[in-house]
Amino acid sequence: MRTILATLLALILAVPASAQVIQDPQIRTAIHVASWVTVLTAEALDTWASWKSPNRTRTFVLQGVRVGVTEAAVAGLKWAAPTPRPCAPTHQCGSDSENSAFPSGHMALACSTLGGPSLSVTVPLAGATALGRYLSWRHLPSQLAAGCIVGALASRIR
Repeated sequence: MRTILATLLALILAVPASAQVIQDPQIRTAIHVASWVTVLTAEALDTWASWKSPNRTRTFVLQGVRVGVTEAAVAGLKWAAPTPRPCAPTHQCGSDSENSAFPSGHMALACSTLGGPSLSVTVPLAGATALGRYLSWRHLPSQLAAGCIVGALASRIR
């Protein structure tokens, strides 16, 4: 698990070296929507893994606790350390609050699924979520990495 998390964090921190922020607002919006699709797909696959579990009730309760802990930790950190989004100076953050960048809630949710379905699926989904959040100008790599750490810690609730 440590190796996987380290690899994912290295990929997130390498994003700026291999990608440029998209300037076209329509393309940025499409990438923003795609980042929602990737994180919801990871959650759906985690739910499917819970459904296939021999003890569904226990697994679903733990999944609910895991998502709740993830969301509570993200909300607490966003409240404690309000951080402007990269899109804030141009007021192009859409429905996202301009001062709630740290940590990335999308990444926290995506990384909270790391202990569930196949890692060969969840790691690329988390990486795609990170790339989408960066390219849509919603988060910086450090904010994405912080979200992934929150989610990875919560993923231990199984």
